[in-house]
Amino acid sequence: MAGSPRDQNLHLQCPLCRSRLTVDRETGAVIDATAPAGSRKDFEDVLGDLKSADQRREEDFSQAFKVEKKRTELLDRKFEAAKEKAEKDPKKRINPMDYD
Repeated sequence: MAGSPRDQNLHLQCPLCRSRLTVDRETGAVIDATAPAGSRKDFEDVLGDLKSADQRREEDFSQAFKVEKKRTELLDRKFEAAKEKAEKDPKKRINPMDYD
């Protein structure tokens, strides 16, 4: 994509964003960058993207909160059941702290 062999600049295309770059051969510095046509977004589009991302984060947080609340309730029920089972057990448990 280079011009004439005597041209001091390289003309490249970015594989990620398809921008056209002009690079100085000697310094390696980007002299010019031209964005591809049709790639610009309107301010309203960007704002809408941000609002929808915010809404998705809120939904994810509320779902995670519900799951954690259910998990806490389940652990509380399991603890109470284990405590009742331990109270009904006829064996006396020795506290490891009593070995002193």
